[in-house]
Amino acid sequence: MTYAYGMKGAPAVGNGLGGLPRRQANDAATGKVGSLIVSESNPGESYLLANGAAVLKNDYKKLYEVIGDAFTGIIDSSFEAKDNSDSLGTNVIGGAGVFVTQSSSPKISVDGESWVAASPSGNLGRSSFVGGVIFASEGNTSKRYTINASKTGLELIGSSPLPALSGPQTVIWGKVVEGNGVHVCAGYGLSSGNLSDYAAARSTDGGETWTEHAVPNKFWGGSAAFGNGVFVIGGGDSSTSIISSSDGITWTSRSTPSGTLDIAFGNGVFISVSGDSTSMRSVDGISWEPITIAGKPNKIEYLDGFFVAASNNSAAISQDGVAWESREFPTGDFRALAAQGGRFLALGTGNPTPVAILPRYSESLFSLPKSTNPGSTYVKVK
Repeated sequence: MTYAYGMKGAPAVGNGLGGLPRRQANDAATGKVGSLIVSESNPGESYLLANGAAVLKNDYKKLYEVIGDAFTGIIDSSFEAKDNSDSLGTNVIGGAGVFVTQSSSPKISVDGESWVAASPSGNLGRSSFVGGVIFASEGNTSKRYTINASKTGLELIGSSPLPALSGPQTVIWGKVVEGNGVHVCAGYGLSSGNLSDYAAARSTDGGETWTEHAVPNKFWGGSAAFGNGVFVIGGGDSSTSIISSSDGITWTSRSTPSGTLDIAFGNGVFISVSGDSTSMRSVDGISWEPITIAGKPNKIEYLDGFFVAASNNSAAISQDGVAWESREFPTGDFRALAAQGGRFLALGTGNPTPVAILPRYSESLFSLPKSTNPGSTYVKVK
């Protein structure tokens, strides 16, 4: 597949044109190369991400003649340390225009630099953003939150039981992902420190109800991703660290060259990092090839055309998952990575928590409003 996630109703750029009117071109009938289409679902393999330059050139031709490619996303710098006086912990997620720390007392930030305690709050110790909704698991319960209008607190919109794993003293459900209207995640239970039960959970009603489905080989799920019509969940041992499914019901263990700690999908490929010298790349989520990323990364995020893979003291960027360029962190032991709103955020260990940010876009001389509305804008390429 050659399509990617973009922005709806505004250019997919950090310095967007969200405040200007634009036509919503849908060229499905004529199929003209270079035209834009706004689609909530995959428009097909003839489309690519409509980045800032593509949108600008299509809908604002006169402005494009003056600005040119000023809004094309680039990463030409390293992570920059930011002043911070808060204790933020070492886990964070990004989405819906904010960063949120994963803890029982979460904090929220629009830019990753200024933080406020979420009020009202919620336990986000194990949580993930899916389409603007936070899915947070507490034992065998899944709670769903949205960010309030002032972006200072959480609003609980639902609470549902997850499948009851049998016998464990500790229940852990992993990251929730969505594809084609289906939500999935994997979970496991521990008794006296040993794996006692494991399963996948599937929902077709936005997380209101969940059904249990078997997973192979005493598999446990941590990270997950969806792309090219396939769900992929990472866990298990180093030789079968991936399971995949096209429907979230039937899961198959995949032979892999390394273990898996984190997975991301973007630009038509999956990238898995393991925390050791071998990472992995796959187009279909079934066949995985080894790749080398400097620094032995254990976290990976994708945002608007770029992967960022991070270890405790360094990072690397790539567009295709094949060619990687190193990016340094400031001094510190960085453990968390998240992306949203045109920037990648890393959190380190300590009190106060070290904060570092990698801007996704170069600065523009034009003071145009930013767009953070999620959706899908594509440009026809063939």
